Amino acid sequence: MLLVIDAGNSSISLGLFETPDIGAPDGNTPGGRPALLWTVKIAADPQRSADEYRLTLGLLLRDGGYSPADVDAVALGSVVPALTHTLREALGRLCRRSDGTPVPLRTVSAGTRTGLVLQVDDPAQLGADIVTGAAAAVWLYGTPVAVLDFGTATVLSCVDANRTLLGVSIAPGMQTSLDGLRGAAALIPHV
Repeated sequence: MLLVIDAGNSSISLGLFETPDIGAPDGNTPGGRPALLWTVKIAADPQRSADEYRLTLGLLLRDGGYSPADVDAVALGSVVPALTHTLREALGRLCRRSDGTPVPLRTVSAGTRTGLVLQVDDPAQLGADIVTGAAAAVWLYGTPVAVLDFGTATVLSCVDANRTLLGVSIAPGMQTSLDGLRGAAALIPHV
């Protein structure tokens, strides 16, 4: 099974997938979709240690009826550099083959081959969440496609018919905006 992790500024989402052949025949239309078996979301905390994350993730897997030994590979996307290293260390110790070696762990970034052309000023500045969100939208819905991601930041990404990521617009997320407004305007109530 494939363990997929999205480490964001506010939360960490995990999903465990059965891994059939997931390639799209023409590279542009949805192929066979992997079955999502389990998902959970926890708070992101860059101050937690690798051991804390290892124990937490192991308990969460077991609580879902799975074992770390069920994991054949891990894909990690993170927009928090401090969490990336910590999670890689935790997962390297948690998800191991029967011979004791770690399962393959791939960290997703703007440089990961997704089939998209990144037509932005500095592709290295794109977060893993933007790249994977755009690639997943193309895989699920084809092109052209727009992706709107509501999180700590609100992100709009657009992919054209040629699989080119044309641009990205980033604004404060709803809670981030509300927190800022309340901090600057004393009479705005806490809702």
